[in-house]
Amino acid sequence: MEHALRCAPDECVGLLIGGDEVESFVPLFNVHRCPRQGFALDSEEVARHLHRGVVGLYHSHPGQDPRPSPRDKIPEHWHYWIV
Repeated sequence: MEHALRCAPDECVGLLIGGDEVESFVPLFNVHRCPRQGFALDSEEVARHLHRGVVGLYHSHPGQDPRPSPRDKIPEHWHYWIV
């Protein structure tokens, strides 16, 4: 939550780290061309953390309902989506 508050009004994004359960998270820099409308990841930044056991990602929806958006519901290769 702290990461989302620091990034507002832009969307925050980060990685979820763990195994069977999420144990920690890594805040990332949102490189989206318009970070108030979406998020994008820097592939090099993500690659630096892959050895840590990435199980998913999270992002915020500042100023919106805390529900998955239609875009969030598109199947991806992540195990968790926390909005």
